[in-house]
Amino acid sequence: YSFGIDPNLQVLKPDGTTETHDARSHFFRSIDPISRNQDETAAFLERGIYAMVIYDKYRNVYYRIAGLETNHVLPNGKPKTDNHKPYSIIILDENFNKIGETALEPVEQFLIKDWFVCKEGLCISSANPLNKELDESKMTFHVLTLEKIQ
Repeated sequence: YSFGIDPNLQVLKPDGTTETHDARSHFFRSIDPISRNQDETAAFLERGIYAMVIYDKYRNVYYRIAGLETNHVLPNGKPKTDNHKPYSIIILDENFNKIGETALEPVEQFLIKDWFVCKEGLCISSANPLNKELDESKMTFHVLTLEKIQ
């Protein structure tokens, strides 16, 4: 299980016991709770957050999404939307040990809510509304592959 403000993963084993595994992003430290009178979009953009985990059976690894911190205002002073939030992918081995993390850049090229694993790699949609090359008559995906760094 991946909880939004918890850097750890909670793994439910077949015998009913749980294990805790450190799966934190190296792009931010901790996550402060949102106050009741804070704008939700601004709070979402300014805080790190953990999201979904997906298993890659072809490479025997797990991917965890981490939403990274960013300013909630554009350089021109206008507020950003949730599509401006940068993300990273945390890579974990089959025992949930962190083996890497990569930021998804540029931000406008990725729509993190649409992703899946295939034989070629981790596929993430490019249908972010901020993407200037977006063609709404096509479904396009970036295919991310794992590379071992020597």
